[in-house]
Amino acid sequence: MLNFQAYQATLEQIICSQRAALGLQEAVETVTTTLLGAGESNISLRITVNGRHDFTLRIAYRSDIEDNLAREFALLQQLAPGFGPTPLYLDTSKQSIPYAFALLSFIPGEIVSSWTAHHIQQHATKLARLHLSQVPYWNRSREALRYEPFDMYQEFQAGLAYWRSHYPAIMEVEAVARLISPLAAYFQQHNDLFISLPSFSLIHADPCLPNILFTCDDVWYIDWEWTRYGDPAYDIAQLVWDIDNPPWQFALSAEQFALLLDTYLQQRPDPTLRERREVWMSYIQFFDHLHYRSRVQDLMTSSSHTLSQDEYRAVVARITDALSMRFL
Repeated sequence: MLNFQAYQATLEQIICSQRAALGLQEAVETVTTTLLGAGESNISLRITVNGRHDFTLRIAYRSDIEDNLAREFALLQQLAPGFGPTPLYLDTSKQSIPYAFALLSFIPGEIVSSWTAHHIQQHATKLARLHLSQVPYWNRSREALRYEPFDMYQEFQAGLAYWRSHYPAIMEVEAVARLISPLAAYFQQHNDLFISLPSFSLIHADPCLPNILFTCDDVWYIDWEWTRYGDPAYDIAQLVWDIDNPPWQFALSAEQFALLLDTYLQQRPDPTLRERREVWMSYIQFFDHLHYRSRVQDLMTSSSHTLSQDEYRAVVARITDALSMRFL
């Protein structure tokens, strides 16, 4: 992971030079930096100025993800207030520090791993509000808008093509190869649910547990780097699985899941949401488990990822077992 302490003096200079963008009316006397979280491609730091003004600094430490940071910053400029942080300053030049970075407002919430009924209702209500605005197009992350039906079966095939091209050895693993045919049949069987969608919404696309912050009276979403226009059911499936998958996903009881869906549907009716979320869950689990397999492979030559090899192996085994029980 990036050693951000090495850039402390430079970060202080950046804060001083961007006082106007940050809305600071006073001289900068002290700047303290603490780690908020580290993801697969970015780290987030809490920058505290003069002991009382807080900001979030996001640093893209992977060069292949830099464009996502700029996309995220532009999206946050258009996002309605109350859903995510306010974008304040973006620098992709890599002149002050050798990474693209963005300064955002600080969200003083906390990650909650065990949700009460109140947490479930807060999240469902806020997510439904995000999805209320409907548009006649969809897109993949970093791709152009498409004015055509969304084909889940073809989406699955496109995903397979990517992984076969970039990680062919993973696609030859027996457990992976055995899942492909039954999953393809499953997505084809349920394809009408998606082809018939008349409209789409702006979705967060990664509202897993570490990206959901609760305050005393609200819920906020951070890390918008994968946001796009798509099926709202994807956002529900990204968080709620049929198994616990810490630290990202959890399983809810039947009663809790009913509360989540009922609360959401009161705000935004959607007759096939439940069925589509079930299909998306299988899709996300399959491609996530390929991603975690790639991390195990990458860690044979690198130690720069968030979890250890053993931790990634445990995630792979957990998801593989769940998919195998359902489809094999």
